[in-house]
Order: sequence, then C-alpha cells, then structure tokens
Amino acid sequence: MEGLKGIPREYGDVSYEFEFMEGLRLCFVLWAGDEEFPPSAQILFSDNFPLAYAAEDAAYIGDVVLDYMKSAVR
Repeated sequence: MEGLKGIPREYGDVSYEFEFMEGLRLCFVLWAGDEEFPPSAQILFSDNFPLAYAAEDAAYIGDVVLDYMKSAVR
C-alpha cells in the first residue's frame, strides 16, 4: 500500500488513505478477523465525493481502484 503512495491511518487493524483525484480521497480499512468475527474490509470515501460523483459511480470507482491495486502488486 505504501508503494502505491498510501498514507497509513489508525482505523481497523490496517488502513491506508489514497488521493483518488485532487481533493477526493479513499480510505481502505481492513480487519484481520478472529474466532468471533471473519476478516472484513471497508472502502471509505471522503465526505465531498457526493459533490463529484453519484453513488453508483462511487461504487464503480471502488472496483476500479481495487483492480488497479491488484495489477500493481503483480
């Protein structure tokens, strides 16, 4: 994540924040899980995202960014 210029944050077990476009940020929050709860993740969008994108577009942006991250790791 740091190789993709992610900034570490203090949410969940591991979290990183990225600037998607100027002024628009995404935060990926990951929880490892334990015997009580399974592993999980959330993508958080900066509060100004609705000014730039509709909810359907924001969901698609999440998919595009995850695909980019997967390809960057390879």
